[in-house]
Amino acid sequence: MEPSHVVVMGREFVCPHCEGRLVGIGTALLNTPGMTFFGLDWANRQARVLTCAACGHVSWFAERPPQE
Repeated sequence: MEPSHVVVMGREFVCPHCEGRLVGIGTALLNTPGMTFFGLDWANRQARVLTCAACGHVSWFAERPPQE
């Protein structure tokens, strides 16, 4: 996905490291030891991750997904 401007809770996202405003949006699994033990990693919750296009800093969002 192409980097874009993202709004989180009504405010434009700004990278906390370099103050960049273009980010890529992705997802990551929030793995737990129990689910991994039983081979059920796919059933874990997902988090949204924003990756700064300028410096590569990754910001995680567990509850509210960002909006483009």
